[in-house]
Amino acid sequence: MLKVLRRMFASETLLLYRSHSLTGQTSPTEIKMATPENINDVLFFDSRTNVEKFQRFLAHGDSGYLAYLGETCVHRSWVKCVPEKVFLHWALPMELQENEAYIHFCETAPMARGKNIFAHVLSRISEEYQHCNNVYICVNNKNKASIRSIEKAGYVKIKSYRIIALANSLIYKNERG
Repeated sequence: MLKVLRRMFASETLLLYRSHSLTGQTSPTEIKMATPENINDVLFFDSRTNVEKFQRFLAHGDSGYLAYLGETCVHRSWVKCVPEKVFLHWALPMELQENEAYIHFCETAPMARGKNIFAHVLSRISEEYQHCNNVYICVNNKNKASIRSIEKAGYVKIKSYRIIALANSLIYKNERG
């Protein structure tokens, strides 16, 4: 029920970041590319429904990054790098252009937070996508831990969106660059 209500109404401020510099972050994890063979490893902290979504991401050509502490997968991030519409939020689409990438669906297992894992993964993504004109990531302004990791990984805020959405329709958007 709560998920349905969230889809009915949203009042949020979103921050759009772009990769600016390579920072060479590290963490105690090993980062591996997601494959059909290892995607179930995220079940340590994620749902079966999301694994099915990740299988669709792989089939669509998205790249997944999984971070492991020992044998345990404790983080996942996904990257789209094809010209298409991406959603910064369910009520806020953005057209991804040729040579642009968008990082999305990132999460670190609660027991692994505070170990610089997200910044390490973002740093690796920035390095691998440095050929792109722009690499974007969007975050809710209330997610202070993610904002610290994003900025630590060399991303700079380029836009702020104040949105209000009702019944799956955007009714207000204030964009600041």
